[in-house]
Amino acid sequence: METHPMDEFCGSRFWDLNLTWYTDDPDLTPCFQQTVLVWAPCAFLWVFSFLELFYLRKSANKDVPWSVVNVSKLLIVGSLVALTIVDLVKAISTDGISAPVYYYTPVIKLATFVFAGLLVYLNKHYGMRTSGLLFLFWFLLTICSIPRTRTEIRAHEARVLEDSWAEYQFVSFLIFFSLTCLMFLLNFFIDKPPRQSKYEITDKDCPELSASFPSRIFFAWFDRLAWVGFRKPLEVDDLWKMKPEDSSKEVSPAFLHHWNKTLEKTYQTRETSNDVTFKKLGNTASVDFRTTKSKNIASILPALIKTFGGTFLLGSFLKLGQDLLTFASPQILKLIIDFVSGDEPMWKGLMYAITLFVVAGTQTLLLGQYFNRMFFVGLRIRTALISAIYRKALIISNSARKGSTVGEIVNLMAVDAQRFMDLTTYINMIWSAPLQIGLALYFLWQILGPSVLAGLAVMIILIPVNGVIANMIKTLQIKQMKNKDERVKLMNEVLSGIKVLKLYAWEPSFEQQILKIRDKEVKVLKSAAYLNAGTSFIWSCAPFLVSIISFATYVLSDDSHVLTPVKAFVCLTLFDILRMPLVLLPVLIVYAIQVSLVTFATYVLVDENNVLNASTAFVSLSLFNILRFPLSMLPMLISNMVQTSVSVKRINTFLNQEELDPDNVQHDEKESSPLLIENGVFSWGGEDTTLKNINVRVERNQIVAVVGTFLIQHLQEVSEEEEDLDEIKQQLENSVGGEDLLNQLKRTNSKRSRSESTSETGSVKDISRQNSTTDSNSSLRRRTSEKVVPDVPKTKLIEQEKSETGSVKWEVYKHYLKSIGLTLSVATVILNMIFQGFSIGSNLWLSRWSTDESAENDTSVRDMYLGVYGAFGAGQVLANFIASLTFALGALYAAKTMHELLLRYVLRWPMSLYDTTPLGRVLNRFSKDVDTVDNTLPQLILLSTFLSTLFLYVGALEASRTLHKTLLRRVLHAPLTSFFDITPVGRVLNRFSKDIDTTDSDLPATLRAWILSLYLSVLTLVMGSIQATLILHRRLLAGILRSGMTFFDTTPRGRIIARFSNDINTLDYSLPMNIKNIIPTVLRVVATLVVISISTPIFAAVIVPIGVLYYAVQRFYVATSRQLKRLESVSRSPIYSHFGETIQGVQTIRAYSVQDRFITESDERVDSNQLCYCPSIIANRWLAVRLEMVGNLIILFAALFAVLGRETMNAGLVGLSVSYALQITQTLNWLVRMTSDVETNIVA
Repeated sequence: METHPMDEFCGSRFWDLNLTWYTDDPDLTPCFQQTVLVWAPCAFLWVFSFLELFYLRKSANKDVPWSVVNVSKLLIVGSLVALTIVDLVKAISTDGISAPVYYYTPVIKLATFVFAGLLVYLNKHYGMRTSGLLFLFWFLLTICSIPRTRTEIRAHEARVLEDSWAEYQFVSFLIFFSLTCLMFLLNFFIDKPPRQSKYEITDKDCPELSASFPSRIFFAWFDRLAWVGFRKPLEVDDLWKMKPEDSSKEVSPAFLHHWNKTLEKTYQTRETSNDVTFKKLGNTASVDFRTTKSKNIASILPALIKTFGGTFLLGSFLKLGQDLLTFASPQILKLIIDFVSGDEPMWKGLMYAITLFVVAGTQTLLLGQYFNRMFFVGLRIRTALISAIYRKALIISNSARKGSTVGEIVNLMAVDAQRFMDLTTYINMIWSAPLQIGLALYFLWQILGPSVLAGLAVMIILIPVNGVIANMIKTLQIKQMKNKDERVKLMNEVLSGIKVLKLYAWEPSFEQQILKIRDKEVKVLKSAAYLNAGTSFIWSCAPFLVSIISFATYVLSDDSHVLTPVKAFVCLTLFDILRMPLVLLPVLIVYAIQVSLVTFATYVLVDENNVLNASTAFVSLSLFNILRFPLSMLPMLISNMVQTSVSVKRINTFLNQEELDPDNVQHDEKESSPLLIENGVFSWGGEDTTLKNINVRVERNQIVAVVGTFLIQHLQEVSEEEEDLDEIKQQLENSVGGEDLLNQLKRTNSKRSRSESTSETGSVKDISRQNSTTDSNSSLRRRTSEKVVPDVPKTKLIEQEKSETGSVKWEVYKHYLKSIGLTLSVATVILNMIFQGFSIGSNLWLSRWSTDESAENDTSVRDMYLGVYGAFGAGQVLANFIASLTFALGALYAAKTMHELLLRYVLRWPMSLYDTTPLGRVLNRFSKDVDTVDNTLPQLILLSTFLSTLFLYVGALEASRTLHKTLLRRVLHAPLTSFFDITPVGRVLNRFSKDIDTTDSDLPATLRAWILSLYLSVLTLVMGSIQATLILHRRLLAGILRSGMTFFDTTPRGRIIARFSNDINTLDYSLPMNIKNIIPTVLRVVATLVVISISTPIFAAVIVPIGVLYYAVQRFYVATSRQLKRLESVSRSPIYSHFGETIQGVQTIRAYSVQDRFITESDERVDSNQLCYCPSIIANRWLAVRLEMVGNLIILFAALFAVLGRETMNAGLVGLSVSYALQITQTLNWLVRMTSDVETNIVA
């Protein structure tokens, strides 16, 4: 027997399989318990201590007061140090104790406990109220001490002779274990708030700052807000303040610091050149010298990486850990299937089930923290970009302003900055997806061998297809953004001049102009819908194709290949890991679809010796399921990166625009004249001189009029008296809203005009042509409008808005579904039910196939199983494709209809509603909301459908040729005594006549018929959706243009624009996609529970309690997230309103040097929006952790019941049950999230 190097170190065996594994009563050796189980937690503390020290150094707090918690921690650590010293002294003084382990282990423990005590004190000194590192250290030490505790107790009970050293070890270790458990429990509590902090400590601080580490990783600190949101409608006062590090005050300066450095480097690298021009006019001549620089554009990406890269990198490590744990589930599934089919002791099966639950739970926590970190990094990026764009808008030159409209700049904030946030969440898939694909293929190779290459070949072939798709998406995206910018710009101009439009009855003319632009958008959407519908078709085939091709390849490639339950269900589990991203973007699912189908088909068809048994089938499918996520995420990531690259170029172009020189205007206090221009030379942004030799002197108490076609603003009058200037300055200091400032700056300041500038109610008389307002004076103008329209109740609009946004009634769903078409909606549900039926049938059939021994020897039986399995997949393809395309067309039709309604209603509103509606809110409806609705439509239907038809047709012919050649070769090479003597000639001729004829003609014809019918169905649905979108937009536009002036006087303009931007975007993209996905998701959950219950009938007993728990979590989340979405939507409009008004009055703002004040107000509005958005992010993580834990319970019970019922279950049923359970976690999460998204998109 070989000895381990650690045997001599411990004086006993380090590892003994007979004691640990090959026994009914397992235990660990004393050497292993005293080394690995002690050294591992200590090593963890020392290795990751640099992170703790790093956060201590960055801490903004100081001096946590002494409390019972931190004093108790130090006392317990001191007790552990003392106990360890006694252990060391006892070992040295006891005779016969010569093994080095009794000396080295206490020394390691002593150093570690001293270091842990030091960290406790440093946490107190630097203001850290809880430590994740110390919590995990004491947790690991407690868990690792449990085996030795069991060993010591059992040894003590069995001890007959007295042994002083053994008795001492028993007592000492029990004290050690008790102190360790107590220390672990103390880490569930948090210390008192620090005495000193960089930030003000208030009662409204984020609860996360006062939450312990366990509360943070489980997001338990969000429970109170979830309960409040469930019991009553949330208000802004119910929300807490955001964390200081997420505020504009902290984020913007850090980003601008790195951005300014990037600009400086770019300017230094620009090449300069001197241009000389000579002009001669009559007897005079002039020479102009002009210095020009090459236009090198600085990119925002380096500044973003330097500012947020550290936080992002830590999240990437969390993602790496989660990815590695993902592949543990298929291996454990393989062990469970082997356990059921073998005669191993029961404790092993229980250990497998518990290990599967622990692995899934750890994945849940890692993934929750990863997404939470990535979402907040994206939020900070969005904040930084909005801040930079706003500051740039204040200093951009006039020549550069010609190339950027208000609508375009607003879209930079509303759409382009948001795309950075969306991309940040999944950008790690750049390395994560290849890693998962590589590991999945490695494990699949271990099971199926070279048959996996069939699926891999399909993925490689589709790489250029993805490149073409990415280019098409980029082209469509650019067109869509241009059309949207043009539409929002025109809508902004219409609302700004609504009084003039109504005076001359020009509403129909402008309505037609807006609808023409909308028609251009719809054309782009149609192209996207065609492409997307075809993509949905390919995606619906993915799970089945991946499995059938891989299994068929495996079985047919070699007669010795048998599809066992282990192989089948482990492969299915690996496939399922890659499934959920496919839902996000159907384009990418093409990979996963064809991977499993090609792989299995190759395995089965290559050699008759390859048999698909339960082990092969379900272990392989488990691995294939893992492949689905990265394979589907890669195309989605490519699409997001393409869209973000467009946004990067747009933002880079804007931020690199020419700026005004602040030194052009000088302020000299010694000069008596308020305005003096001597020999002035004026040009338009560096172009040829427009005006030269201008001399102007304006004295006090002098009225001067400057008349000319170059004027942009209204004629401004200079105040007659100095006290008026002082009054204006005082008003500037006291005014609250940017709108008040602009109106007062534009208002005539003479005494006569000042007496007329206010009405009896005290409201400001707005004489500006822009007629723009903000939320700060909305209530004031609403009171004014009540005098104009006395029959309108005072709070009618407010009550109506609250009633419509507080909850979602069935009438709202019914109205939207009616816009889509009731027939199409019902057909979608039925077709998805049929799809799930085929899905269940295919997996049940696979389970039967993998356990049928006759399929191992009879190729005709094997071929029958393979054919029926393929038929189930064809049914899935047919049902899913028709359903997805039908709903896509209906959704586009509904979005078009709603946009038309919105436009019509806005144009019919009275002026009173316009005066009380912020412009940004209305613009948001016509820009971002419309964009949201449009983008969810499928984008890749035409190309995908065409390629699918071509591939299937060519593939059928190639399969016919290959099968004919293989069949002929095997017949000719078959031995006479073993084949021709027992096989009728008719059967052989039948293979060469009827079967080959079927593959040559019937199969391609059937496939063509399916593809054609699916394409026509999808096309019908897409056209219906587009028509609905057009009709909606047309009705909305007509309604708005035909509204009375009272409506415009009482409705903030920003709210109207929001209807035509964000709301239409929701109708075009988000809402159809959510409703389309929620139907199959619900049916998938039901199907999973049904399959597990069929496989393991006892599982039905836990469905009810798990269902109640799921329902409770779902109701809490949906109620709270819907209201958070409402608050976030309401707080988003003021950002765009204030920004639009700032751009319109930027000359006045610069004239009075109040840029800092407006920047501060913009940052405050962004923070107010984030105040509502941050809880929404936490709500998503809160939901994910709880729902995934519910899913983990399903996994636990499915595995546990399979282990306990192994006497009555076969390996195929066990693999089917557990592999389905492994798929349900993300499905449950997505079901609740889509339900919430549907409601929030409807009410927002």
